[in-house]
Amino acid sequence: MRTVIIGCGSPLAADDGIGPEVVRQLENIELPPGVEVIAGGTPGLGLLDWLEGCERAILVDAVRSGGEPGAVYRLTLDAMLQGGPAPLSAHDLNLVDALMLGYRAEPERMPGEIVVIGIEAACAEKMCVGLSPQVQAAIPEAVSRVLQEINR
Repeated sequence: MRTVIIGCGSPLAADDGIGPEVVRQLENIELPPGVEVIAGGTPGLGLLDWLEGCERAILVDAVRSGGEPGAVYRLTLDAMLQGGPAPLSAHDLNLVDALMLGYRAEPERMPGEIVVIGIEAACAEKMCVGLSPQVQAAIPEAVSRVLQEINR
C-alpha cells in the first residue's frame, strides 16, 4: 500500500510552518516501504498531484479552532466538512476545498483514506519566521501521531 505524508504550510508564517517541520523530523526516521514523505509547502491544487495513485494520505498542517495552542488533533475529511477543526487557510486554496474539488472532479485518482494531523497554531502571521514555543513543544507528539497512522 502506498502512503504519502505531506507537510503543508510555510515556515515564513510562524506556526503555519509546523507541517514542514514535522516532515523534517520524519526524514530522519526509517519508515516502512511504500511510505513517501513530501514537504508540500502551500500547494493549493498542486496537492492533488501528490495524492494520485496512493491508497492513504496523511497531511500535517496548522489549524485554528480556538483550542489550546500546541494541541494535536487527528482530523478526517468528514469531520472537517461537519464544521470541526480545519487546517489554516493561509494557502492559495485551502486544504479542505482542494480535497473536495479532487473528490468531485476525479474521485478515482483520490486516496481511499485521508487523515490530517493538525496542530493548533498560536500565531500564523505572514513573514514571521519560527514556531511559537507551544507549537515547537508539540512536534514530538505530532511526529508520534503520524507514526501511529502509518502503523494503523
